[in-house]
Amino acid sequence: MLVIILYYRTKLPPIGAASIAAIIAGLFGGAGYLFFVKALEQGKASIVIPLTVLYPAITAVIAMIILKEKIGVYQGVGIALAIIASVLLSFNK
Repeated sequence: MLVIILYYRTKLPPIGAASIAAIIAGLFGGAGYLFFVKALEQGKASIVIPLTVLYPAITAVIAMIILKEKIGVYQGVGIALAIIASVLLSFNK
C-alpha cells in the first residue's frame, strides 16, 4: 500500500485505532512466522508443526480467561488432549 501511495503521490489515509490494531497484528504475524522458520531450522518438523497447529486451543484458553467464555465438555477434552500431546512430543526417545 505504501508503494501505491508513494507512486500516485496521494495523501496517507487517517490512522485510527483499527489501523493501529492492523499494524500491530501484522507485526506479530510476521514475528510469528520468523519464529516458526527458526524453529524448523533448529528442530524436527515432525515436532514443530504439530505444536504450531495448537493455536486454536491456545485461543480458546485465552478467550476463557480474558473474555470469560464458557468451554464445553468436548472443547475441554480436546484442549486437555492437545496439552498432553504437546508434552508427549517434547520427550526425547
